Amino acid sequence: MSSRQKIAVQVSRTGVQVAAIRPGTFGGALAAAARRPWPAGVDPSDAVAVGQGVAAVLKELGLSGRGAVFALSRSLASTKRLDLPTRESAELPEMVRLAMQRDLPIDAATAEIDYALVETTETGSRVLAVAVPGPVVRFQQEVAKAAGLEVEAISLR
Repeated sequence: MSSRQKIAVQVSRTGVQVAAIRPGTFGGALAAAARRPWPAGVDPSDAVAVGQGVAAVLKELGLSGRGAVFALSRSLASTKRLDLPTRESAELPEMVRLAMQRDLPIDAATAEIDYALVETTETGSRVLAVAVPGPVVRFQQEVAKAAGLEVEAISLR
């Protein structure tokens, strides 16, 4: 595990949750955490205002700008288990994209699609794929920038 603490951020229409995990022998320990509602007048669709709110919570907790994992509600994503007819890892990204785009309830052209290999079988690969609307990902990136953070990962909760 990395020697530096990890920061997790989740923003919603009503507020922000921030947690910092300090590395440890058994995966780590909670170093700091807070849940705060947005102050009156903050527009939760304004990435800069939301980022400034995140920055205020980070400052309150004594956490400085660094990379963070941003958590998204599963309701914002489409997930699917796919059985693909290849064992070649180089072929998986495009096969996953094509398979996911066929059934997406969101704009496939702007969707951010990723996957995790679950297993390799005799005849192919099984993956867990996820698609998130591009504007949702860009909003998280804008929030991070306004908060003085970098997005290390976006994860579903």
